[in-house]
Amino acid sequence: MTDNKLLESIYKLVLDMNDKINNLDIKVSKLNDKINGSIDNIEKNIDSKNVKNMPTRNFKKEKFELDDNIVRKILERATIGGDYELFKIMYLNVDKELYPIKRVDNDYCYWNNGFHKDEDCEYIKSVISSNLRHCYFKVNKYDESKENSDKFIKNQEHIDMLKDEKYQMKLVEYIYKRL
Repeated sequence: MTDNKLLESIYKLVLDMNDKINNLDIKVSKLNDKINGSIDNIEKNIDSKNVKNMPTRNFKKEKFELDDNIVRKILERATIGGDYELFKIMYLNVDKELYPIKRVDNDYCYWNNGFHKDEDCEYIKSVISSNLRHCYFKVNKYDESKENSDKFIKNQEHIDMLKDEKYQMKLVEYIYKRL
């Protein structure tokens, strides 16, 4: 093969490669437009569903790491108002839109990767009661109350009251009135 023919072959290959690159560039540009359109649609859907205003914390039984002195002071009050204050510390330290419980019409609802109805309020009562009792048990130590066993017993009675169905419902109503 002569030098001219070789150069001519190389030139044709370069032109062919250039055409292929241009075609790929056009395809990439079209894909980029589709992706940008999809991103715009996703952002609109997120805004329309207010995903950014949904609670990030599921409402479930869990252990809280709270300041023992604050929990102890609230427990020593042994009142429904005190229980509400502790509940506030645990769950209501965010914007109202992010609260993990709410009432829709007359239905109690809680957040667990989406809002769920709790018609008889059994789940909500159980979670609130369990989480409050866990916090209170953690600070109500007999060893620390030896000098004042009456205080320990009073605190324990209040903790036990959190297991009572009527008290639980009364507490839930107290909380919902303040949401």
